[in-house]
Amino acid sequence: MTIAQMQYFRAACQYQSLAEASEALHISQPSISVAIRDIEREFNTALFYRINKRLKLTQEGQFFLEKIDSILNEVDALEKQMSAMGKTKGLLRIATCPIAGSEMIPDILRGFKKNNPDI
Repeated sequence: MTIAQMQYFRAACQYQSLAEASEALHISQPSISVAIRDIEREFNTALFYRINKRLKLTQEGQFFLEKIDSILNEVDALEKQMSAMGKTKGLLRIATCPIAGSEMIPDILRGFKKNNPDI
């Protein structure tokens, strides 16, 4: 099972429709269908009842959703942390006349640094 399969499953649960999930994820509906079918085959259990093009979770599907929600939340947090680590600090250059600069710039820079710690 892959992270993408778990994400597709979660989207299908959220929208209760493969068509709506595929639209939201910007992927084809067959891709979601195949991913869910592969998970169901891997665990030899049905995750959804399919009723009039709507999806309703089975008991096993509800259990699976609860478990993968925590996994996918951890994956999202990790992606954000790794992305933040990869950012380089920026550089800001300010030019001002000496008299105004010595009076105003320290306060302005403190506020700017507080709001923009990466620059």
